[in-house]
Amino acid sequence: METPLRVPNQLLYAKKFEVWSNGQKVDEVFEDLQLWVEQIHTESLDHGLQITVRKSDRTHGEIHKYVKERFYLDVAYALEDRILVCTIPEISNIKNNNSFDAFVNFAPFKTREYYEFEPNEPYCCSLFFDDNNELIKVSYSNGIGRNLIECT
Repeated sequence: METPLRVPNQLLYAKKFEVWSNGQKVDEVFEDLQLWVEQIHTESLDHGLQITVRKSDRTHGEIHKYVKERFYLDVAYALEDRILVCTIPEISNIKNNNSFDAFVNFAPFKTREYYEFEPNEPYCCSLFFDDNNELIKVSYSNGIGRNLIECT
């Protein structure tokens, strides 16, 4: 099994998000957001990273129709163009979703035997960085809602 990455805490101040489904943009919202990725001490919790998505003024926003305000993901690993922060279960309540099935099948390892996702709970978060290692985009993959939410 590959060794998971230890991701330093990250924060992106985003001005908008787009929602994509089946290759089509279905929503675009201009909203000031704070997107946090924070390492959790695994000796005290069984989760690896805490993800927090909130409006800058801390009120409930349009983003929360698509992404929970706070959720946990198990592990991080690197691809050529991004860092993935994910929960990769052998079995879950996400059904008939080819993208999710392919993701789980091609993942380098599984993080849980079973996981029950909530409707607006992503199974994966992608972190994109510029040449200066500044976080410039975060995207969330939601298996039940079958959405990709991109925040920039």
